[in-house]
Amino acid sequence: MEDKVLLRIALVAAIVGLLGLWFWQHNIKLEEVNIPKLGDYLGKDVKIIGTVKSAKDYGKLVELRVEHPATTSVILFKDKDFSIPYGAEVEIKGEVQQYNGKLEIVASEIKQR
Repeated sequence: MEDKVLLRIALVAAIVGLLGLWFWQHNIKLEEVNIPKLGDYLGKDVKIIGTVKSAKDYGKLVELRVEHPATTSVILFKDKDFSIPYGAEVEIKGEVQQYNGKLEIVASEIKQR
Protein backbone atom coordinates (compact mmCIF):
# COMPACT_ATOMS: atom_id res chain seq x y z
CA MET A 1 0.00 0.00 0.00
CA GLU A 2 1.02 3.54 -0.48
CA ASP A 3 2.04 5.69 2.43
CA LYS A 4 -0.90 8.05 1.86
CA VAL A 5 -3.42 5.22 2.14
CA LEU A 6 -1.84 3.95 5.36
CA LEU A 7 -1.81 7.46 6.78
CA ARG A 8 -5.52 7.92 6.01
CA ILE A 9 -6.40 4.58 7.57
CA ALA A 10 -4.41 5.44 10.71
CA LEU A 11 -6.04 8.89 11.01
CA VAL A 12 -9.56 7.50 10.58
CA ALA A 13 -8.88 4.75 13.15
CA ALA A 14 -7.47 7.30 15.62
CA ILE A 15 -10.46 9.63 15.22
CA VAL A 16 -12.97 6.80 15.58
CA GLY A 17 -11.12 5.54 18.67
CA LEU A 18 -11.06 8.97 20.31
CA LEU A 19 -14.76 9.52 19.62
CA GLY A 20 -15.53 6.10 21.06
CA LEU A 21 -13.60 6.88 24.24
CA TRP A 22 -15.35 10.23 24.58
CA PHE A 23 -18.82 8.64 24.29
CA TRP A 24 -17.85 5.82 26.65
CA GLN A 25 -16.56 8.26 29.28
CA HIS A 26 -19.74 10.34 29.19
CA ASN A 27 -21.99 7.31 29.56
CA ILE A 28 -20.30 5.65 32.54
CA LYS A 29 -22.76 5.15 35.36
CA LEU A 30 -21.14 5.40 38.78
CA GLU A 31 -22.62 3.48 41.66
CA GLU A 32 -24.22 5.70 44.30
CA VAL A 33 -22.71 4.86 47.68
CA ASN A 34 -23.69 5.73 51.24
CA ILE A 35 -20.85 7.34 53.16
CA PRO A 36 -20.60 4.59 55.83
CA LYS A 37 -19.73 2.07 53.05
CA LEU A 38 -16.91 4.12 51.46
CA GLY A 39 -14.28 1.72 52.82
CA ASP A 40 -15.54 -0.97 50.43
CA TYR A 41 -14.70 1.32 47.49
CA LEU A 42 -11.14 2.40 48.30
CA GLY A 43 -9.38 3.36 45.04
CA LYS A 44 -12.63 3.29 43.04
CA ASP A 45 -14.81 6.01 41.57
CA VAL A 46 -18.14 6.57 43.31
CA LYS A 47 -21.06 8.97 43.42
CA ILE A 48 -22.51 10.30 46.67
CA ILE A 49 -25.37 12.66 47.37
CA GLY A 50 -25.30 14.63 50.59
CA THR A 51 -25.58 17.93 52.41
CA VAL A 52 -22.69 20.36 52.79
CA LYS A 53 -21.94 20.85 56.48
CA SER A 54 -18.80 22.99 56.07
CA ALA A 55 -16.39 24.25 53.44
CA LYS A 56 -12.79 25.44 53.77
CA ASP A 57 -11.02 27.15 50.89
CA TYR A 58 -7.24 26.64 50.83
CA GLY A 59 -6.58 28.47 47.56
CA LYS A 60 -6.00 25.69 45.04
CA LEU A 61 -8.25 23.23 46.84
CA VAL A 62 -11.51 23.19 48.74
CA GLU A 63 -12.36 20.76 51.53
CA LEU A 64 -16.05 20.08 52.04
CA ARG A 65 -17.61 18.13 54.89
CA VAL A 66 -20.58 16.28 53.42
CA GLU A 67 -23.20 14.34 55.36
CA HIS A 68 -25.42 11.44 54.21
CA PRO A 69 -26.08 9.84 56.73
CA ALA A 70 -22.52 9.94 58.13
CA THR A 71 -19.97 12.68 57.37
CA THR A 72 -16.88 12.53 55.15
CA SER A 73 -14.35 14.92 53.65
CA VAL A 74 -14.49 15.77 49.98
CA ILE A 75 -11.44 17.37 48.38
CA LEU A 76 -11.75 19.40 45.18
CA PHE A 77 -8.67 20.71 43.40
CA LYS A 78 -10.02 23.83 41.73
CA ASP A 79 -8.95 25.80 38.69
CA LYS A 80 -11.67 28.47 38.94
CA ASP A 81 -13.81 30.11 41.61
CA PHE A 82 -15.93 27.60 43.47
CA SER A 83 -18.73 28.29 45.90
CA ILE A 84 -21.32 26.02 47.47
CA PRO A 85 -23.47 27.35 50.32
CA TYR A 86 -23.75 25.67 53.70
CA GLY A 87 -26.70 23.28 53.73
CA ALA A 88 -26.77 22.77 49.96
CA GLU A 89 -27.56 19.31 48.64
CA VAL A 90 -24.79 18.18 46.30
CA GLU A 91 -23.99 15.29 43.98
CA ILE A 92 -20.30 14.39 44.06
CA LYS A 93 -18.37 12.10 41.75
CA GLY A 94 -14.82 11.15 42.62
CA GLU A 95 -12.33 8.58 43.83
CA VAL A 96 -12.30 7.20 47.36
CA GLN A 97 -8.84 7.62 48.88
CA GLN A 98 -7.27 7.31 52.29
CA TYR A 99 -5.33 10.24 53.78
CA ASN A 100 -3.82 10.18 57.28
CA GLY A 101 -5.84 7.07 58.07
CA LYS A 102 -9.19 8.61 57.11
CA LEU A 103 -11.31 8.01 54.03
CA GLU A 104 -12.08 10.94 51.76
CA ILE A 105 -13.32 11.52 48.26
CA VAL A 106 -11.15 13.39 45.77
CA ALA A 107 -13.85 14.94 43.62
CA SER A 108 -13.76 15.10 39.86
CA GLU A 109 -17.22 16.71 39.69
CA ILE A 110 -19.50 18.48 42.17
CA LYS A 111 -23.01 19.60 41.25
CA GLN A 112 -25.50 21.43 43.42
CA ARG A 113 -28.91 19.76 43.29
